[in-house]
Amino acid sequence: MEIRIDRGYKSYDVTDADGTVLGTVRLNLADAGLMGRFEEARRKIEAMVQDAGADANPDTMIAVDKAVKEQLDYAFGAEVSPVFFGGMSSLALCEDGELVLEKVMEAVVPIFEDATGKAVAASNARKAQRLEKYRDKRVGKQSRNRRSRN
Repeated sequence: MEIRIDRGYKSYDVTDADGTVLGTVRLNLADAGLMGRFEEARRKIEAMVQDAGADANPDTMIAVDKAVKEQLDYAFGAEVSPVFFGGMSSLALCEDGELVLEKVMEAVVPIFEDATGKAVAASNARKAQRLEKYRDKRVGKQSRNRRSRN
């Protein structure tokens, strides 16, 4: 026997710039808690990266990288860091000077916003459909037939 629950998860293949599949992550990007966790993690990550500074020693950079990855895993509610970064530091630089971390955020945020928008629209449509049967109904008033009988 099994219990099957649809928790809204979808699988996303993560690829690098040349199309190589890095792995797959399973996420519910419309999870209402995700937005709060994501913003919390984003603030902590920004503070950690700024505090580390450009002149940080290797031990500091390793500690910050580990903390960044933990925050991303917390935000998404899944171990996404191994797929997003592999064995690479989240603070590694790309050819254009951006951090790999910045590239990850630039790739994920639009998908997150789109999924959240679609989920909210679907929820609103579902509510409207369920509330339709109550439209133009007068609550608390008797119908004419009931009044005439009394």
